Amino acid sequence: MRFKTVIFILLMAITAKANAQQLETIRHYYGFSGILSEVYTVIKGTGSKHGKYTGYSQGGFIIKKCSYKNNLLNGKYTEFGIGMYKSNANLIREERSYINGQIDGVSTTYTISEDGKYGISYRYEYDNGEIISETDFYSPDKLKRIYSSDLFDEYMRF
Repeated sequence: MRFKTVIFILLMAITAKANAQQLETIRHYYGFSGILSEVYTVIKGTGSKHGKYTGYSQGGFIIKKCSYKNNLLNGKYTEFGIGMYKSNANLIREERSYINGQIDGVSTTYTISEDGKYGISYRYEYDNGEIISETDFYSPDKLKRIYSSDLFDEYMRF
């Protein structure tokens, strides 16, 4: 009986290893500077992103964390850094979730008010890529935007 159990466990381990996808870690850098711009894993031999992804600013701060499954966003997606100040580099700028490449669930965008208070500016709820509700917490008399998504990459180059 003990021999059969050992053989069964051995066969299960071999089968699991044969079915596991081989992953390869990819690292990209900003030009010839040697500064890391992104790290992610791909399914070996395909180039298809699969697993964790981390993006970095030229200043070395993490600006994006997410996961991929067969080259589609899948799971939690987070962007960091609000504005052009290093002190805000670790603040969450936006967070949302994906299922097989479709945004799904709550998407939240954060900002900093004119008086320095960090908080939610927008919240959207999605169902399989379709927006089903939207809440705007931005009030011109209370908050002043200190970043633009178009300029975000420029701001993060400190």
